[in-house]
Parts: sequence; structure tokens; C-alpha cells
Amino acid sequence: MTIRFHSSVIVTRNVRVLARFYQDVLEQEVTSDFGAYVVLSGGLSIWCPAADHVAGEYLSQKPNQNGNMERRFETDDFEGATERLNGHQINTLHTVIQEIWGQRTVRFFDPDGNLVEVGESIPWFVIRLHAEGLSLEDVAKKTSVPLESVRKFCKEEK
Repeated sequence: MTIRFHSSVIVTRNVRVLARFYQDVLEQEVTSDFGAYVVLSGGLSIWCPAADHVAGEYLSQKPNQNGNMERRFETDDFEGATERLNGHQINTLHTVIQEIWGQRTVRFFDPDGNLVEVGESIPWFVIRLHAEGLSLEDVAKKTSVPLESVRKFCKEEK
């Protein structure tokens, strides 16, 4: 028997509001909807346990236990994604920044106050850094992406 990872679950008191946020703002699709439990594409689920469920009882005493976790999303179209995000009223932690490893990111909060990050995909920012003039070796050093992967992403042979 093997235990397999299924999804990360955000526990909330309002499944509909949170599911709609992840659908509208982050373009996640609902793959299953069981009312109090919604499964979204990409390995994310949203659940509102009944008040008499052991998890519901525990959570009623500990509001927003999700605060120490970041939900991370990646895109190959960072400009387009941030433009779409700007079209929504969201509470941002920070506007677009470039991390020390070269990836551009933006962080904001979902309606329950959970931290969400949208960043460039690894291949995309590796390609961007190389296009901006860094050698393949310098890209690998800056990003910690193995040189073989940098070459593959940039479609260059040794």
C-alpha cells in the first residue's frame, strides 16, 4: 500500500467565496464540488468542516490557522498574469519584485487572509535572465538551477 499526496486543503468558513476567488483571480478550475468540499485544478482543495466535526471544533477555537503557509502559483506569462491581477481588488503584501535569484513575484492575500504568491515559472525566468545578457553559467549561479537545466531551458548545447 502506498500513501499518495492528494492536495493541500484550505479550511474556511465560506467555501463559495474562497472557491470563487481562486477561480476568478487565479484561474483555477473546479474539478469536483461536494458542497462543503471543493477540489480545484492544480492540487488545491477548499473545505468547510461541519461545526460538530473534530476539525470544525478545533478550527472554531483557532481562527486562520493557514497563516504560516503560502500558496504558490507559477506562470509563463507573468506580465499578463499581473495585468489580470491588477483587474481585481486584492490586498497585496507587495507589488512585483525580483527575488535575489532572479524570479519576479507578487504576493497578496485571499479573502481568508491566506498568503498567495504568483511568480514566473523557473524555465521562463531562466530564459529571461539569459536573454537579458547573463551567460548560461551566470544564470545557473544566480538561480541555483543546474547548468544542464539552464542549457535545456535556453535550448543551447554545451
